[in-house]
Amino acid sequence: MNKSDTVPSSNSRFVSCVILCARNADGFSASDGYAIRDFFDNADCDGWWFVPTGTFIAVFEAEKSGVKRASDCESGLRGLKSWGHSLAFGHGEGELLCTFTGAGELAQLPMGLAINDAINEAVRNAS
Repeated sequence: MNKSDTVPSSNSRFVSCVILCARNADGFSASDGYAIRDFFDNADCDGWWFVPTGTFIAVFEAEKSGVKRASDCESGLRGLKSWGHSLAFGHGEGELLCTFTGAGELAQLPMGLAINDAINEAVRNAS
C-alpha cells in the first residue's frame, strides 16, 4: 500500500454523521422497494443507499441537525409499514470518510464504524 491509498482525495474528508439503517431480513418486493426509494428521494437526508439484501442506509451530516433529521426520517419510515413488513432500525453516529461531488453532495456511501454500528443494530433488532 502506498501513501496515496490512505490519504483522502481533495473531495474527501472526515465528517461527523448520523446514520439510520432500515432493514427487513426477508428483503422487499419490487413495489415495496420502490416505495422506500421514493420516500428516501423526498426525505431530508444527505444521501441514501440500498445494500442487498433488504437494507437501506441513510446518512445525515451531524452539523446540519443530523440527529433530528434522522429521527424524523425514521418516524416517516415507520409510517410506511402499512405494507406489512417489519422494519428493524439501527443507528450510528461518528466520523465517516465522505467523498463529495463538485456540487457538495455525497458521491458514495461513506466509510466508517458508524455505518457498521447501524447495520449491526438493525440486524440485532430484526431477530
